[in-house]
Amino acid sequence: PLSKSCACLDRFQALVEELVDPSALTATYEKDRRCFRRARVQVKSSFTDELHSLRAALDELEVSMLAERQRVASVMQVDSKGVHLEHSASHGYHLRVTKKDHPALKKLTDVNTLSVMKAGILFLSPPLSRLGKRYEQTCLSFVVAQQAVVLAAARAAATYKTALQKGADLIALTDVLANL
Repeated sequence: PLSKSCACLDRFQALVEELVDPSALTATYEKDRRCFRRARVQVKSSFTDELHSLRAALDELEVSMLAERQRVASVMQVDSKGVHLEHSASHGYHLRVTKKDHPALKKLTDVNTLSVMKAGILFLSPPLSRLGKRYEQTCLSFVVAQQAVVLAAARAAATYKTALQKGADLIALTDVLANL
């Protein structure tokens, strides 16, 4: 009976290994990409074509947002490390420069200043505004597509409940008998 439960749980393990992206669990992102929010537990983007295309679109948007940060830094004639790409709940994706680099911000004519804070000046360029909105929409689409896959996987995983329960009961019985 225990070997039947183990065989059934092998299929459950295969389901989990096929579905869960282990690289997301241990991912460390380079400093430039830390502002992009990613879930620690994710469905592998290769699991469906939709997830794969959405992940590719997100990666492309991240590169474009970092390129916009670089463009802004070159127009301002400051080091690219002086212009920070950040995310906040109230402003979404935006750029920040320190107060020291504030005079260089005047070289940009089409920016929207969001806030002046102790950490620096938060601002937004029109291209970054568009990219940020597209990124947020694509993230939402990715989460919705991922939730559909997780729901289907949860239904499949529920079928393993009896095998888990039987295996647990057998192990508990073996444990009790071994301790007599």
